Amino acid sequence: MYIDRQLLEAIMALVPELKQLGDGIEVLLQPRLFGFPQMVTAGEQSRWLIPLLREARLVGAQCPKCGQVYAPAFVAKCTNPKCIYAALELIDLPDVGMAAYAEPVITYFAPARMHGKAPFGFGFFYLQDDQTQATSAIALAIRTTTGIIRQGIYGGDTPIKVVFKRTREGLITDVFVVPQAELSATQIAQSPLFDDELDWSRAITVPTFEPVPEYAEAMPSVLEAMTRFIDLANQSPRNQARLAEAPEFTANVRTAGGDFCLFFRDKKVGMSHDLVEQPSTTFAVRDPRVFLGWTQGKSLTDQMALGNLLFPAQLDYEAEQVEPRYLEDLDRLWRNEKRDSART
Repeated sequence: MYIDRQLLEAIMALVPELKQLGDGIEVLLQPRLFGFPQMVTAGEQSRWLIPLLREARLVGAQCPKCGQVYAPAFVAKCTNPKCIYAALELIDLPDVGMAAYAEPVITYFAPARMHGKAPFGFGFFYLQDDQTQATSAIALAIRTTTGIIRQGIYGGDTPIKVVFKRTREGLITDVFVVPQAELSATQIAQSPLFDDELDWSRAITVPTFEPVPEYAEAMPSVLEAMTRFIDLANQSPRNQARLAEAPEFTANVRTAGGDFCLFFRDKKVGMSHDLVEQPSTTFAVRDPRVFLGWTQGKSLTDQMALGNLLFPAQLDYEAEQVEPRYLEDLDRLWRNEKRDSART
């Protein structure tokens, strides 16, 4: 089906809205696209989505018989067979709690529908305070004020604080969690706490390494392999097309074997033995052979996820996450070059 561009822009501009029915009941209307504009109600979920949208409150549901607390209020009747489908009562949920058992999942390579949102993560959390304890875990997005989301920030027992977006849409993505360790006591006690009240200016401190003879001996072969790889990557039509749209950047790379600089410039990837004074970013990796693996198809993004490759990353708190686009572009060079080589 062909959709006129102006119609498509109008459809995409649709935002959730509240509607009051004749009997006084409010419902939250969510726009959906099925080739033409269509509005659908959030139905039962409006019981907690409307307070989330209008009042920055998380609403749960408690059974008056067994005391179970559902987070959020996603069902109207108790699921405990002994309660014989007792009607649940709405309650306010705490905005503090604990991670549920396992470390949350973090995605570094996003699917197409999440392009520009990576890296992102979510986990399951039990919301609880001295008065209320949810008996079901709620799935919430995870964030950190210390740069790019990465492994090791959240564990199975990490105390968390729910943070509300100042501008909300009536969706579960209007809230996310951060570790309580990143907040002051005042912020932890504040309810609700909004995203623009957090300090998003902090970043990872890039370490410096003492020289390691083993790594220094490996450095010439690493640089030689990178030079050959970069020359082949620049000849790839797929890379040429991608680099034509990639933003220019320079990255000083500090290792325990020696330093160098990577850059995107004039629609090409390049490398220099000299560092620049004002790079776009600085990578720090103890073992320079990480980049030897990169020339063989291993992912720099994986090294970041594992904590082996560090770089500062200050986030715009209004964005879901700031995608380290340069890492994705660097990781795609090998694959694009191999795909073009296979064709010839």
